[in-house]
Amino acid sequence: MDSPLLLYERNSKTVKELYDIYNAVISHLPLLAQCADEILRAQLVLIVSAFDCYMHDCVRIGLMGTYCGLRDNAGPFQVSFELLVAIEKGETAQEKRQLLESALGKKLSEESYHSPKGVEHAMSLIGIKKIWTLLSANMHMNACDIRTQLGLIVDRRNKIVHEADYNVITGLKTPISISHVEAVVDFMDKCVLALDEIVFPEKWGEASADRCGRTESMVEMPV
Repeated sequence: MDSPLLLYERNSKTVKELYDIYNAVISHLPLLAQCADEILRAQLVLIVSAFDCYMHDCVRIGLMGTYCGLRDNAGPFQVSFELLVAIEKGETAQEKRQLLESALGKKLSEESYHSPKGVEHAMSLIGIKKIWTLLSANMHMNACDIRTQLGLIVDRRNKIVHEADYNVITGLKTPISISHVEAVVDFMDKCVLALDEIVFPEKWGEASADRCGRTESMVEMPV
């Protein structure tokens, strides 16, 4: 299975490809400009969904790592006694892992982790505390600003999904622009990269060491 980051990057790439469709409509079919705004709304919804998917994958992999003895910092995640009994009936270690992973996927699908509170809860499940302080260091942003910006993005996503983005007072749709969506996508991309360094530090440590190794080889290379 691909890493959560690779899957997110594929989803993000798909979202960004919709810019071309939006620009084509605006350029060649100006009378449909208002309708084209729906493409922008779809992009905002989809990038938040990609973020939520990433968070779910992090939690699932983190909990599986705890079960397999690779992580020792699991948080307050509960499973039923019946599930534990069913898992123990697996004949092999691999079968038990598959049963647990399937059960985790089903249970996690009932929750969402894209809001600030959702991010905190998701990170707590895999033993990561003070997530905003950690993100602040990785993103070089104020922790409160990160939390606030994510909250505003999720609020707009919810308004689009649950209210079709209509303003209840004016009866008109809330304006949206391509520059706004670009800023949202860029922010979510940065959030995911920063989170990935926190959740999977060993992967980023290896990548850093590999880069350093390549640099040293280049320095030592005779001319």
